Amino acid sequence: PGDWSEKTEDIQEEQWMASYEHLRAFYQAHGHCRVSYQSENHKSLAAWVSHQRKRESALSEEKKRLLEALNFPWSWRIVQKKEDWWMKRYEELKAFYQEHGHCRVPLQYPPNQRLGDWVHNIKTRQQVTPEQKALLDAIHFSWVKKTVPRKQGDEESTK
Repeated sequence: PGDWSEKTEDIQEEQWMASYEHLRAFYQAHGHCRVSYQSENHKSLAAWVSHQRKRESALSEEKKRLLEALNFPWSWRIVQKKEDWWMKRYEELKAFYQEHGHCRVPLQYPPNQRLGDWVHNIKTRQQVTPEQKALLDAIHFSWVKKTVPRKQGDEESTK
C-alpha cells in the first residue's frame, strides 16, 4: 500500500509541475497569470489556475513561492479590480488623445490628476502586459520619458 500512495504522490507532483511550466510559459508570453476561460487554447490552464487559488492554504510553501515568482494573483477580485481600474484610465487617456491629438498628459493635470499620475507611472515603470501595450500603441502613446510639463498651460514646452 505504501508504494502505491508514493507513486500517486509522485504522479500528482509531476502533473503539478507540468501545469506550472505551462503557466510559466504563458506568463513569459503575456506578462501575467490571468488566464481566461474564454481562450480556447488555455481552458485547462485557466481551470488549473482557478484550482490553485482555491487550494492556496493546502499548497506547500515551495509551490506558493513558485507561483508568487510569477506574480500569481491569489484573489480574482483583486485581478478584476486592477484590470477595471487600468481600463478606466485607458479610456480617459483615449478621450484625452481624441481631444488633444497626443497622449502627453502633464504630470500636474488639474482636470484629471489621476490620469497625469497614471501616464507618468506607465512611462517610468513600464509594467504593462503585451495586450495593454498594444492598446496604448494604438493611440500613439509615447514610451519615451521626456520632460513633462508641470502644468496644463505649459504644453508648448514639449511640442
